[in-house]
Amino acid sequence: MEPYLEDGELDVEDGEVAADGTAQARRLVVPPPPPSPVPEESFVQRKPKKRKLAQAAALGYHDVYGTQARAEVQMHTLSTIRIHDVQGLLLWVLADGMSPRWCFVKNKALVSKIVMIAIPGLEAELFNTKQEFMPVMHSQLATPATVIAKNAQVLTGSTLATLFTVPLSKKRKRESDQQQQQQKRQAQNGTQKPFPPSHYRVTLQQMESNDYPLPVLDKQGNMTCPAAYMATQPAGGKDPLEMVSVDCEMCVTAAGYELTRVSLIDGKGQVLLDELVLPDNAITDYNTQYSGITAQALASITKNLTDIQRQVCEFVSAETLLVGHGLENDLKALKIIHANCLDTVMLFPHPKVILDLAFFHTQQKRH
Repeated sequence: MEPYLEDGELDVEDGEVAADGTAQARRLVVPPPPPSPVPEESFVQRKPKKRKLAQAAALGYHDVYGTQARAEVQMHTLSTIRIHDVQGLLLWVLADGMSPRWCFVKNKALVSKIVMIAIPGLEAELFNTKQEFMPVMHSQLATPATVIAKNAQVLTGSTLATLFTVPLSKKRKRESDQQQQQQKRQAQNGTQKPFPPSHYRVTLQQMESNDYPLPVLDKQGNMTCPAAYMATQPAGGKDPLEMVSVDCEMCVTAAGYELTRVSLIDGKGQVLLDELVLPDNAITDYNTQYSGITAQALASITKNLTDIQRQVCEFVSAETLLVGHGLENDLKALKIIHANCLDTVMLFPHPKVILDLAFFHTQQKRH
């Protein structure tokens, strides 16, 4: 396009005068060139979000919460707090619950886990008046708040059972029912095969959180068994048993709970081992109402824990899937370390199970 002249304001340098004697300025206008097509290779894709965050960090940007930020629960009501309100707080912080009305969680996104300490019988008045007996707790915990129990008769473990029992919402229950019906139809049609038992093995994290006996490191950094413990060994050239179920009975001695009976059955229900064991220490309580063991039953028994350990390891190799209920207690009584476990306590959690286990641990500490 050719450049053209456009009338405008007076420009002294132009020095042109119109026929009527008025000064008229004209300026040279050069039109902009037409836009040139952009080649396809010149388009730049948007950078990923992670790269943007990295660039922002390099420029000096920091976390919006700040380096000194911390999570905090701020109470803003004096109304009665019930145990279900505490459960709602836990769900709001860790899951997809609703925000509680009786408190405010500041910087909730900074909470990664919650540590809950359950001390049966500890009331707020006792906590405040006996500070010298709990210095660490007083330095770490804030002012206690009174929580109303579910009922007037509080049994050991009932509070934990109430906290851990979360009813399904209508939507979740409907989705769960639909999924179960679909799985049932697929099982009937033969399109879905059940998972093998090994699919439900206890993970290392579950073993640590449930206090399973585990190997330790010695001074040289080698993995070894704790004192008096032994570990199951690989079968080697033999064919190991695929699955073995174990159940142990214990009595109370001067050293605590000790093994008095062990029973093993295979995957077909055949009894592999059923032996009574004489504890190493003097028995103070045969625990007959739970174990069925009496003084007469152990009067002629000479097998000790070491003998039973060898017999158990003849049937249970490292490859064998060991099945039980609360296996950490059985393995502690046997003083055996085994990594391939299936624990029905983790597969089928139930409030009554929590109550029974809490009662068991309480009685164990008393003795």
